Amino acid sequence: MPRSLSGGRLRIGVKKTGQKPLVRERTPARWGILYGEPSEEQTGRQQDAAHRRGGLFRARLQRGRGVSQSVSLAEVQDVDGIRHHGTWRSRQWGDSTMKAESRKDKTEALMQILRRIDQGDNPQTLRAEARRLIEQITPRDLARAEEILVRGGASSHQAGQLSVAFLLMGVLEGREANLRERLPADHVLRIILAEHELTRCFLADLDSLVREIVTLERMTDTSMEFMRLSHVAEHLHAMLEHIEREDDVLFPALRQHGWSALAAAPGRAHEQIRGHIDSLLRLLGTFRAERFDAFKQQLALLSQTLIQVILEHLHEEDNLLFPIALEVVKEPEAWHRIKRLCDEIGYCGVHI
Repeated sequence: MPRSLSGGRLRIGVKKTGQKPLVRERTPARWGILYGEPSEEQTGRQQDAAHRRGGLFRARLQRGRGVSQSVSLAEVQDVDGIRHHGTWRSRQWGDSTMKAESRKDKTEALMQILRRIDQGDNPQTLRAEARRLIEQITPRDLARAEEILVRGGASSHQAGQLSVAFLLMGVLEGREANLRERLPADHVLRIILAEHELTRCFLADLDSLVREIVTLERMTDTSMEFMRLSHVAEHLHAMLEHIEREDDVLFPALRQHGWSALAAAPGRAHEQIRGHIDSLLRLLGTFRAERFDAFKQQLALLSQTLIQVILEHLHEEDNLLFPIALEVVKEPEAWHRIKRLCDEIGYCGVHI
């Protein structure tokens, strides 16, 4: 797995020794994901090589609601295999005549979002910003941002991965439905997606049940509403096995392929979900009919937070993390190993 010069996450900026910046050899940006248009600093053989490897990155954006066509990560990463398909049309990166920030400001905005991708910032926020920014930048802007990353100590591979992640966040919206269709019925990701749908059903039950409970004047631990609430809570508790499988099996596979930053945010969300589910179980375990009013207030607040966190998390995994995982983990045997390990842990909803 590629590491930063600091041994951890990729750090942006020039390392310093004392007060003097450490001198680094200037490495050309990786051109595999860019249109073959050389920078001003590339001359001679570098220009020829850049043109040969450049090609057209086929990220065709569909206007309207931000839904875009699928992008093959293999096509992005296969630098030497990308061929030139024609002239880059300005509408693919936003109309060049549109009002936009200066080139320096756009590069800085792009650098900021690349830093936040590397730090594992909120994927939902990042994707919304990526969709807006991708309409304003050009391939040259992305090349410049990669070059700055390399000057700051990143490897060309690290810089390229961050750029790919930015592009995927900008164009992957709406791919989850196609993902399920192209997976075999016994693929572990298809099973996980089915668990996600089952979890959404339980969350909908929880929402409607809580709305009903807060209108009641009284409730006991033998009331039908309380029994139904306990049943839903048991199903949500079974989701912890689902989380365990992702943490112990799927995320390590992504890290092994060099995508640890993209697994960071879902990992943090898992910790939040565990805490909220545990809080719900404690609330039910300490229920007292004489404190029903306080119970209703706590239940309403906790369920609202729990539902929002889980739904956002499921959406990000379905539409960002899993499509990327399917593209970067290409070996069938790797997916067979992942499924065998998941089979040993078990699947939520099967045994309850």
